[in-house]
Amino acid sequence: MVERVESQMFDSSRRDKKINFMKDYQKNTVAILLYNNEGDILAVSRKDDCTAFGLPGGKVEAEDESLEAAAIREVKEETGLDISLLRKIFSYKNEDKDTIGTTFTADWQGEINTQEKGVCKWTTFEELKKGPFGKYNAALERHLLSTI
Repeated sequence: MVERVESQMFDSSRRDKKINFMKDYQKNTVAILLYNNEGDILAVSRKDDCTAFGLPGGKVEAEDESLEAAAIREVKEETGLDISLLRKIFSYKNEDKDTIGTTFTADWQGEINTQEKGVCKWTTFEELKKGPFGKYNAALERHLLSTI
């Protein structure tokens, strides 16, 4: 089941970041869709497989961590980039894992620089759809194309 959501602005400098999306925070994941000036998408590899790529992101780690705060933290950890002005663009319920993934797009600045294992690179949806989160990325691409 795919749930579409309207884009919403989030100013990362605001203090009221907490949003109670679900009471069971461990079932929430975030992904962040970042584009460069050429229209390529930033992808990160799995830590244990540098050939399998997906969007930067991960799990909401604490009960009081908002989706936006998790997105900011994950991008910083996985890429070294700073993001701001987050906009929620897509939500997807994975019934197999009983999780809800929320995708944001954002403005970004900085240079890619991370201490985490894995690879960061600019790529396309075609490559992302071949990775471990291919089903999610295909649904995201369909959603984006339907809003043009």
